[in-house]
Amino acid sequence: MYYFITILIIGVIIFFLNQKLKSDSSSLLQGKKLAIERIKNNGTIIELDAENCEVIKNDTILKHNYYESSETYGLKFLKIAKYNVKDKYQIQSLLVCRYINSKGLEQKFVKQIPMDSTILRIKINMQKKVKIHINALNNNYYIDLNFLNN
Repeated sequence: MYYFITILIIGVIIFFLNQKLKSDSSSLLQGKKLAIERIKNNGTIIELDAENCEVIKNDTILKHNYYESSETYGLKFLKIAKYNVKDKYQIQSLLVCRYINSKGLEQKFVKQIPMDSTILRIKINMQKKVKIHINALNNNYYIDLNFLNN
């Protein structure tokens, strides 16, 4: 009987902690959206040609020697199971845009994007321009890549 009550209490605690974490993450997301809107509305816009932006492949290994289960069953599965170990990758790219400001100084704007570098290069070249919103007061910037969603 006591085990049941203990498990019930732990379940209620986990439920409320989960609700708290969800509300915290949604408030962080709202804060990020608000900051982006503020930069878009109050910042200066720079349009760079696609030639001024470089795409760098930046894949990272999430797990070394990750075992992937096979769809083959039976004795054949037991034979090949030890060879089905691979590294698990996260495909991502770095977008580096360079801009020479009115003072002659080069500024770099960098954004990490969860997309294959070849596809990102093609989409940026098709767009031909990349908009960057800059807040001059605190040097924050936002690279507008809404065209990637199309």
